[in-house]
Amino acid sequence: MSHGLSSANARPGTELNTLQVKAQDYFARGLADSSHRTYTSAQKQFLQFCRDFSFDPLPASNDRLILFSTHLAQRIKPQSIQVYLAAVRSLHGLPNPLQPGLKLKQTLRGIERQHFSPPKQNMPLTFDILTDLHSFITPSSIDDIVHWAAITTAHFLMLRASEFTVPPSEVFDATSRLTTADAQFHSSSDGMEYLTLHIKRSKTDQCGQGVTLNTGHSGHAVCAVCAMKKNLAVRGRPFSSTTPLFQLADLSPVTKAGLVTFVSHLLRLIGIDPSQYSGHNFRIGGATSASLAGLSDYEIRLIGRWNSDCYRRYIRSPLNLFLGYPRKIAQTQAIKFQYANPYTPPDEGRTSEN
Repeated sequence: MSHGLSSANARPGTELNTLQVKAQDYFARGLADSSHRTYTSAQKQFLQFCRDFSFDPLPASNDRLILFSTHLAQRIKPQSIQVYLAAVRSLHGLPNPLQPGLKLKQTLRGIERQHFSPPKQNMPLTFDILTDLHSFITPSSIDDIVHWAAITTAHFLMLRASEFTVPPSEVFDATSRLTTADAQFHSSSDGMEYLTLHIKRSKTDQCGQGVTLNTGHSGHAVCAVCAMKKNLAVRGRPFSSTTPLFQLADLSPVTKAGLVTFVSHLLRLIGIDPSQYSGHNFRIGGATSASLAGLSDYEIRLIGRWNSDCYRRYIRSPLNLFLGYPRKIAQTQAIKFQYANPYTPPDEGRTSEN
């Protein structure tokens, strides 16, 4: 009889342990992998800071956070300090156990005023520039074909670099990255051929629901549909759900750094300083070209999948919006983007003349 009672009493404890394990797993999954890596690095630095100065890391007081922020200000950008503080708060296992007091807030403002530097100005890789770059693409080079397909696809679909490139240290994961099976060609009801691209996961799609994007022919030498056809032709059929969509001659997937290096080389050939171009310029360039082509804010946000007002979720956009967009972009070839010089404030202490 006592044995039966013991088993009954043990069951709630076992179930509680199971719930605790699941709760911890849910808590961990609440952050994206990239956020986990950032938080882990920041937490390690905070713990090391506490060891160096013989502080008790937990609970972390506002005074402790002020000293940690001052320590960080000597080597990282002011805007990054907030991320480190968020990581320290997460050590407590609560959403926000440390409300920043007035002294901490004022200290952070002081750090920003003292150490602020203007962010690097990313220039758009616009359609007129792509037109000039196209003449330097070698038709017989597999790497040129693959890189060009990645560039034009990113431009017309306003892709984030993380959506079509692979980090150099990462083993290619076909369950989350683009494969040759994710690019397909179709014909609309009026006979217009177009490309569909299935994005499995993105920055704004942490649950991995996926999204299928559409783009048509541009009627120009710079065309994502034409470039994608050539890219798939060098891969050969059948298309595989495990082969990277953008795969170089050595069978390695295209990386962000490799693509930026490729574009930088081309930019130098047309006399443009590549120092202000990075992986984000493909998305910026696509949006800028769309604006030059006269697309509305709504159309640009829709094609680029930027978060906006909820009303957009209820609008069902016609297919021809996506298929006709590349031809509008192609008409901007003669429109040169006006590169303005960054604003330089007047010297401190200098008075203006009346």
